[in-house]
Amino acid sequence: MAEIKFKKFLLNRVTISTSVIDYLETCLSTDDDVCKYSFHKIMLHNWTDDEVNLYEAISGFFSVTFIPVNFVTQNGITTFYTSSLSFVLKIIKVDFLFPYVRNMCSIDILLNDKSSMELFDYQVSLEDIVRNVVNSRFGINFELNLSNFCNDKEFVDKKIDFYKLSLLSQFKILMLRIGKETKYLNLSHNNLSQVPLEILNFFIKGDLVGVDLSYNQIPSLEELQRVSSKIEKLWVEGNPLCTELDVSSYIRKISMKFPRLTELDGIKINNHGIMMPFFKTFIRTIKLKTNMVVEKFVCLYFSHYDSNLRSNLANFYDEAALFTINCHFPGSEIVHSKGTYIEGRENIVSMLSSLPPTVHDRSTFTVDVLGHSTPVRNENQLTLIDPEPEEREVVCRVFTHYTQLKRDEVERRLKQHDWDIHAALKEFCDDYRLASIPPDMFRGEDDLSEVSMDSDAES
Repeated sequence: MAEIKFKKFLLNRVTISTSVIDYLETCLSTDDDVCKYSFHKIMLHNWTDDEVNLYEAISGFFSVTFIPVNFVTQNGITTFYTSSLSFVLKIIKVDFLFPYVRNMCSIDILLNDKSSMELFDYQVSLEDIVRNVVNSRFGINFELNLSNFCNDKEFVDKKIDFYKLSLLSQFKILMLRIGKETKYLNLSHNNLSQVPLEILNFFIKGDLVGVDLSYNQIPSLEELQRVSSKIEKLWVEGNPLCTELDVSSYIRKISMKFPRLTELDGIKINNHGIMMPFFKTFIRTIKLKTNMVVEKFVCLYFSHYDSNLRSNLANFYDEAALFTINCHFPGSEIVHSKGTYIEGRENIVSMLSSLPPTVHDRSTFTVDVLGHSTPVRNENQLTLIDPEPEEREVVCRVFTHYTQLKRDEVERRLKQHDWDIHAALKEFCDDYRLASIPPDMFRGEDDLSEVSMDSDAES
């Protein structure tokens, strides 16, 4: 190490001289050891806010990036260490003043107060420490795990305030080297308020295919430009943007920013930008599974009850079923008093068939799921429950994409299987293997070009 001049030299508006400035500029231009292994104590008077706000305010005012060490506030004086000589020179050029809101904070600097050996028990630079931490987080599967990076144990033990992830961007050689090798980048749990493009830029030019941005504070992707990269897998769950968008908008907006995306939050998506299973209409959670089964039962039951096919209601009852009716039906030939019990499947269906014609509005039914311990059959089937027109359109487009059948045939097959796309696809595969599907059922080139134009218009 070169001889250190101005050891523990107090810099302020009174003591500053041309010789000190010349010394600092020489150290910077020659990449002297002072730039790497010496630390300078910054002493700030009249600061009343926390350390992170201080770092952000200083970075903005002085246009400098630095990594503070050993932050302390005592007796009205806030202190921390820095190895950045460029930061020190900028303080000198503004006459040791730091305007913050209405207060004018004065700054003193204790130049070359400590060497890295005194600060960290052995001679090492901040760059060495950061490099070791980053390298230790690079896994054998080409995954760079930077999750909760700023609170890494190495930083905490050495009192290094790596207060924001974007500080990594100043270590360009390190990030470029490791960026070429990284395939999966984990940036979760870093309190990010936006997608850190200054970090991603080191990786998207390499072989990066997966990024984890989950559990941060990202409110929106509106400010993010389209990411032209190889990214196919993305995790964004746990961010504020997830709670403010419905599922289809969530997937569509993210896919627009990441055009090659095939998997979102661990679930595969197709080229139409929808998720399977579709959140709104497919059975998912345990409670929702039970609720959907009850709703489907109510839908099927009253579709028969409101038609001329009440005899089919026999399929809903056990042979020894017990039916209780607690209502009077004025005008009916058969009047049942309150609390009348009907036993047996045939008697129940006979009584129901004798009642006046009805039209039930099933949207007014309230379904209460008090418990859901009863096994649910076929709970993984992809069946639409009383689908709306736009939901039918989504499933038809997916089925068309997989089969290349004409629209009429697509709708016929889906309706035949009660909008169960899994069962419809299975039947299609069986028919295709047996060559039992007439050629005129498949779409021609004109049909394909028309759909292509529709897809481009939507995107």
